[in-house]
Amino acid sequence: MDAKELIAQANAQQPQLIAQFKQAVASEQLAHAFLFTGPRGRGQDLVADWLAMRLMCRNVTADGQPDGMCDQCQRICLLYTSPSPRDGLLSRMPSSA
Repeated sequence: MDAKELIAQANAQQPQLIAQFKQAVASEQLAHAFLFTGPRGRGQDLVADWLAMRLMCRNVTADGQPDGMCDQCQRICLLYTSPSPRDGLLSRMPSSA
């Protein structure tokens, strides 16, 4: 997944939360930390990645979105979407259904 796809997917899955973060960033009233919790598959990672891109992006678009093209966005996308050594361990753990 590239940075543009990640941004689009975050906007599609959590539009209200993205809008709130846009407003908070625009007004420069961000908390010092955020805890993204909830059931798996709800978009916590996507929103966290979007927020990291938005805060670090060098070329924010007029509507408050990260551009997805600058070196910072590309690094964040690569960092958070690359396979982790933990992924193999998680797949072997029994699921709690």
